[in-house]
Amino acid sequence: MLITLMFIYFGVAYFGYEINLFAAGILGLSIYQGAYIAEVFRAGIEAVPKGQWEVSWILGLSKRQTFLSVVLPQTRGIVLPPLVGQYLSLIKDTSIVSMIGMSELMHQGQAIVDRIGQPVVVYGLVALLYFAVCFPLSRWVQHHQTRSQLS
Repeated sequence: MLITLMFIYFGVAYFGYEINLFAAGILGLSIYQGAYIAEVFRAGIEAVPKGQWEVSWILGLSKRQTFLSVVLPQTRGIVLPPLVGQYLSLIKDTSIVSMIGMSELMHQGQAIVDRIGQPVVVYGLVALLYFAVCFPLSRWVQHHQTRSQLS
């Protein structure tokens, strides 16, 4: 991912174009995570048994109706846990964008430590912020998985 970020930010400048840090960070994270998220959806769609597709076609549903009414509802339960895992990874990967000079949560924590000292307190608060974002999301997925296994 770091190579992708570096290539986008510095490589684009090499060709005479200028891109701001925020756009380079968003583009790099999107390209990197987008490939994984696309694979999660592809695997989820392929996990729906072929018989489901065939039965819906026999019943006269079009490919679009089959996909929207039969396949997607089943795919949702399959892709939700790995998809949220990728989003959690994306949240944690944002710290890498500081390598191209973009200021994010960890970088801001470093700036505060440089100003006031007390690295244990500052990095502890940064860790709590990451935890406050990631933990509820992971618990929600765990709850959803438990509910879907019961039904």
